[in-house]
Amino acid sequence: MTIKVYGLHGESVSDVISTDDNYVVSFRCADPTIIQASEIKTVRVNLLMSIDEGYILNIYPSTFLTNQGVTLFPSPLIIDSSHTGEVSLKLHNCGKNQVNLNRGQPLAQGYLTKVFKVKLKEHEFAEKTLVKTPSRSQRKDTEIQFEVK
Repeated sequence: MTIKVYGLHGESVSDVISTDDNYVVSFRCADPTIIQASEIKTVRVNLLMSIDEGYILNIYPSTFLTNQGVTLFPSPLIIDSSHTGEVSLKLHNCGKNQVNLNRGQPLAQGYLTKVFKVKLKEHEFAEKTLVKTPSRSQRKDTEIQFEVK
């Protein structure tokens, strides 16, 4: 498993922490930014990212942001192996006051998670009959079985 993170323009204010098979990416503000009350604003973090197939990065807002009434939009933000290009965070100021973000300010943390392919298998338990309004016993029930590969 690999996660590749590249700083744009030869610099990055964000970092990656790895312990065994756990990866945490810290996303920090690249440029000073002001987010007005009720505003949704895209904020740069100066990162390009590549994630192996079979993994996703779940990104959650930092405690600093949530204490200021700011959250990610959408939250959590999910990046998978199909992502290309620069990572940027869309932030929503849910508060009544403007929020000032400084360069290097913690914005979010991303947690790398392994995903498994799930195979759904459908079973019918009732006979198919033509009725206008099927009774409960005539409805089709579905059993879901999970197969992890």
